[in-house]
Amino acid sequence: MAQAVQIQTRFKRQTIQALSSISMSASAAPQSEVTIPNVGALVGLVLHLTQSTTGTLTTAATLDYAIQSIDVKDRQGNWIAQNIRGRDLTFIETVFGANGINTSVATTSGSNQTRRYFIPLEISQKDQDAKLQVTIAPYSDMAASGATGGTVSLTVVGIYSTNDPGYTRRYTRLSQSIVSGTNRFGPNLPQNRKVAMVGFTVGTESNVTDVTFTRDGTVELPAITPADMIALDQDTFVSGHQTGRFKLPLTPFVPNPVTQLDVNGAGSDTVNWFLVLME
Repeated sequence: MAQAVQIQTRFKRQTIQALSSISMSASAAPQSEVTIPNVGALVGLVLHLTQSTTGTLTTAATLDYAIQSIDVKDRQGNWIAQNIRGRDLTFIETVFGANGINTSVATTSGSNQTRRYFIPLEISQKDQDAKLQVTIAPYSDMAASGATGGTVSLTVVGIYSTNDPGYTRRYTRLSQSIVSGTNRFGPNLPQNRKVAMVGFTVGTESNVTDVTFTRDGTVELPAITPADMIALDQDTFVSGHQTGRFKLPLTPFVPNPVTQLDVNGAGSDTVNWFLVLME
């Protein structure tokens, strides 16, 4: 009797884009849009970022401010990564990654420094060939004042699998200004699309009193507090809670007109919502 052959999952590595010693200018610099090679289902992107800034820097920023945006679209031109900045990458890999390990990002200086990221940006082959475009920030973004120039090198590597999950993981960032009292966000959720995960950042944690969520009008997360979410982070993530970063404890849902997502504010601030869609 013939023995059944077990097909093993295989992984592949492919360099997608290599930007070497790009001089930062006084304005944002979109780089050439490139095709993400279709050599399997994409598991994620590895980013190798090296950066330095010249000048006498006052309140220097971290290296990731050198990337103004990373935009990814599928074969139909629909967003896979939308409004994602370099400074968002640590949040994404920590909060939406496999184990919640947080690693710090170095502050820019006149010497080259490097930070590496793994972004779980899963893309099914049904949505390929996908497109990637990186925009380099102006050098003024690297410090409150005093920056006169800078250099960026960025290599983007794709990790692929022969095992296609059949869905694509899509990221979007939506900003919301909040004030004291109820701040509604539910109407801004993408209607009739599967939202798998929701996280958010806020400048000052004490400006959020609580968050209320219900997908269908039934009681679900009535007034979950930052203290509640911090306790969950401490139990969930290897690195525990990171100040200003939160992940809502919810299961996938499809927003509709009765979906409620409210922030009860205690002061003026900006909330950046991060949504992960599975489609």
